[in-house]
Amino acid sequence: MNPNRIRKEYLPLFVTHNQHFFREADMTIRADGAGLGSAFPDVKDTFRQFSPDGFATIVMDMHGTGGKLPEPQAWKGMPVLELINNACNFAGTEQTAYIMACAIKDRGNKMPGFYFFRCVWVNPTNIADTIAALSRKHPELNVEVLDPYTFFALFKKSRRAVGQTNRPRLPQLDQL
Repeated sequence: MNPNRIRKEYLPLFVTHNQHFFREADMTIRADGAGLGSAFPDVKDTFRQFSPDGFATIVMDMHGTGGKLPEPQAWKGMPVLELINNACNFAGTEQTAYIMACAIKDRGNKMPGFYFFRCVWVNPTNIADTIAALSRKHPELNVEVLDPYTFFALFKKSRRAVGQTNRPRLPQLDQL
């Protein structure tokens, strides 16, 4: 459900519904195609109530309103990033590695870079082989795979290290 399309007075119902299921699943991160985009502050505040450890979203302009990707940020402490959908439909190890390299380069290959790729119904061996191919063919990208909680914690810490507007520095894992 796209929360941008929920009337403001109904956002508390959206929170209650999600809090129930997030508690049941012991989750504090949300990554989906909800279309958050450049959401209104009250919508981001809504997500903070059940996914305070991170939010990643795919933005598709399905309604012709000019959907815009969220700026990478820590919104009142909640990491907010794009959920990159380019490699979602696994096309084979080599081709998916190429797709991921292009997606990273298209986004500027910032260092440190935080790129959260959507992988659905893909065998873990295929993912490992794809990352190995990506690292082998594009060592300049210096790719490292992290679990979602570590990923978002490092992103958040990098934003705190020098402030939201400055270029982030990557903290070491032992500093989390």
